[in-house]
Amino acid sequence: MLNKYRGIILAIAVAIAAKLLIAGIGSFSTYLGQVISPTIVAIVVGIIIQNTLGISQRYQVGVQFASKYVLMLAIVVLGATLNFNDIVNLFSRQPGIIYLIVFNICLAFSIAYGIGRLMQTDSSLRTFIGGGCSICGGTTISALGPILRASESQIAFGISVIFFLDMITIVLYPILGQLMGLSPEAFGVLAGTAINDTSSVLAAGDIYSKMMNSDIAYETASIVKLTRTSFLVLVAALFSFFVTWKQLSTAAATGSAQDSNQGAGSFISLIAKTFPWFIVFFLAMSLCNSIGAFRLEPFNSFAQMINYGAKGQTPAIVMFFKDLSKFLIVVALAGVGLQCNIKNLVKPGVRPLLLGIITAAAVFASSLTTINLLNL
Repeated sequence: MLNKYRGIILAIAVAIAAKLLIAGIGSFSTYLGQVISPTIVAIVVGIIIQNTLGISQRYQVGVQFASKYVLMLAIVVLGATLNFNDIVNLFSRQPGIIYLIVFNICLAFSIAYGIGRLMQTDSSLRTFIGGGCSICGGTTISALGPILRASESQIAFGISVIFFLDMITIVLYPILGQLMGLSPEAFGVLAGTAINDTSSVLAAGDIYSKMMNSDIAYETASIVKLTRTSFLVLVAALFSFFVTWKQLSTAAATGSAQDSNQGAGSFISLIAKTFPWFIVFFLAMSLCNSIGAFRLEPFNSFAQMINYGAKGQTPAIVMFFKDLSKFLIVVALAGVGLQCNIKNLVKPGVRPLLLGIITAAAVFASSLTTINLLNL
């Protein structure tokens, strides 16, 4: 337990250092202070610490906790700053976003399997790259690994490839978005559908929001990404179904009823394990904000409560939640940086990295094309 606290405190310290560094830069250059995001600074500082001073093993548990669970907490708190009506309106105005997410999943797996086979890349790595680039990065790999019975090294290699891509896209995509003149909402859709890990999506959205002086990119990226993450349940269930079906077929051939029961049981338990429950809390917090649950003054009537949500008023506590959410994101990104060992990024070899770049580029092109067709 003490080791967990050490790692969390270290991630918080890096986050505070990133905030102070941004403030210092802002005192010399207002423009740089407004454009440079503390999320990217936290990642860079974390990477420098990991690859120069090194992180003791006793800090690892807390650092991993920060990068995963603090991120989930940040997303839940973020929900308290959004109006549920805005979430519904986004997809009612642009239902094509859902189709884009589904298409990108099919596209990424097709490219990863097809080109990966030509490149003679390991079959598990092909699955990890396809799933990581289309759904939710390392989370997808962690979910699919046990289903495919992949080794620890295969899972680690897959996560390394995705992390390498994330480090590129966090910096590159906001720059490309500005060069192409994308609106904040358009970039939010691009980041939410084309960047891998949730933390990286939020980091890129925050960077673009600072560049455009608007929170729309950050909020849209969050909503779209969480919608995309929910597809992990379906994809994991499909993979589990095929693996279980093979187990049941083998059990039927060998007459082993025990194997049949275990296969069915593992399929049922998978849904509970892979379902991103924090998304439910995110939506619940958004709904609470929409009906004025965070207001200090009581409503005089039900109609006033409904109109409150429609007007999208912002009490002071919601502004506090927004600041808290963004700080928690910086802490989570600090945890990500503190786990980045540059030596591990090159372990998978050139072919998996190249396959990841090709797959990510295809998803980016698909998202950008659709955004232009939707006139966002």
